[in-house]
Amino acid sequence: MTTIAESFRQRLPTLDQRVLPNPMASATPDDRPYRQSHASAPSTTATDPPGAWEQDQPSTLFDLVRDLIPQGNEQIPPPLQGYLPALESSHMLHTEGDVVRAAVLYLLNPVNKALELLCPAGCHIECVTDASHGMSSRTDIAWRCGDVQNRSTTFAVLEFKNTYALHWPDFKPGLANLNPNAPIDEQPEEMLTAASDSRTGTLLNGNAVVVAKQAQKYHNETGCTDVAIFDWDTMFIFDFFLMDEDSSPPQLVKGIWFEETVHGRPHETFRMLLFGMLVRSMRRFQWI
Repeated sequence: MTTIAESFRQRLPTLDQRVLPNPMASATPDDRPYRQSHASAPSTTATDPPGAWEQDQPSTLFDLVRDLIPQGNEQIPPPLQGYLPALESSHMLHTEGDVVRAAVLYLLNPVNKALELLCPAGCHIECVTDASHGMSSRTDIAWRCGDVQNRSTTFAVLEFKNTYALHWPDFKPGLANLNPNAPIDEQPEEMLTAASDSRTGTLLNGNAVVVAKQAQKYHNETGCTDVAIFDWDTMFIFDFFLMDEDSSPPQLVKGIWFEETVHGRPHETFRMLLFGMLVRSMRRFQWI
């Protein structure tokens, strides 16, 4: 059996991801299924997405938390001594709900147990499902820090998507090149100009437009700077901390693209990445 501490250096389990006959699913040129996402809420459709983005590296988050999870012969604190649940042979990923159920078991539980080690004095951390924010936002998962006076602050959001929803070719056209010697059309100012002239207001394509609108709306309505999108195979983390597209030079939203199958080192896992995002956000609020 795998302890919670050990799980941070292990990949998520491999679960059946067959795409059922679905008019919203199509094949990409490399035969990897592409499941189209649509914004169902009018408030999401009306939100202006980031025009372009700046790439950050997963190591930014891994470096924050690598030493917080004991390994080897190091003493394991009580919250991390428990075990992950056994895999269910009947668990298949066919719907977004299936992804949510698997994530609750194998991703969120270890991360939330690790957060217990960092809860600031006088506060309590809440991980809430289907939380309402403002007049028009309902997040899949939101983390809040509450105090003794029952005041709470949302500091991070996680949004789930069905399998095969996140594709690098959808994000790549909006990736800016911050090298001053880069071609002019890859530099932030020119890319934002091109985005403003486009039909969607962004250089992102396909599903990336939908998730960027959702992430931007959650940032606008909760004030949190860290919004993660997860479809079981890929996690994309939006970082709105310094975003200001109207400044000179413009400050773009930062993004981290991560796939466990691409990153092979033991500490480079979805659990460690999500934990790193939460720790970064809590540090920004100076809670830890």
